[in-house]
Amino acid sequence: MKRKVSLLILLLALTALAFGVGYVLAARYQRSPGAPAYRQGQGLAFLPPALASALCRASEGQALCLRGYFAARIPQEIQGLPERYCQGLSGPAARACSEVMGLRLVIFPSSVRLCERLPDPEACARYVGRGAYARGGEARVKEECGKVRGPLLFNCQVGAAMEMVEWRPKENLQAAWRLCEGANPDGAVCTGALGSALLSAVKDRKRAEALCLDLPPLQAARCTAGVKRAAEKKL
Repeated sequence: MKRKVSLLILLLALTALAFGVGYVLAARYQRSPGAPAYRQGQGLAFLPPALASALCRASEGQALCLRGYFAARIPQEIQGLPERYCQGLSGPAARACSEVMGLRLVIFPSSVRLCERLPDPEACARYVGRGAYARGGEARVKEECGKVRGPLLFNCQVGAAMEMVEWRPKENLQAAWRLCEGANPDGAVCTGALGSALLSAVKDRKRAEALCLDLPPLQAARCTAGVKRAAEKKL
């Protein structure tokens, strides 16, 4: 009995120590000038997902923190079944893991089709689209996203369109909007996704809204609404 109690106390002490070290490390990254939550997550890669998730919840950007964590934890060249890297995860951690796996899967022949094995297939597909554009532009997006239909195709195209805007907002905005609305004609998802990507890219609401006005009237109105919504979320 005493041995069991001692082992339990030791386990709790080790858990508290790991949590404390992770917290200190995350705090150090938080205080570093210009260091985003993404880098905080990278610094937590030595911790198990449950502890890292708890620490990321205390950061100023939970989603970015978790994405940084999984980006550092999952190797560039994955081995074995893709789902094993996200096994047992749920909520924001499952989404972040699926997003990072989307970037890793771009190099696989099946790429976006493998997203079906992950806890958040649609998040994975968006990041396959992002990775496809980053690796080979619109031609690679057409190749990769064309491997699926339905929600995975839609999310792959949305992700690619967001990446286009974030790379070159002024030059790519019209083409990105066409790509996004090709899968989402009513523009509901494109409004939020591309408005957020545009504001993220240019950092200034007025400048983002000015770029929206270069679009045709309907898309310009949707773009402006998306920028406004993204700006309000940051307040």
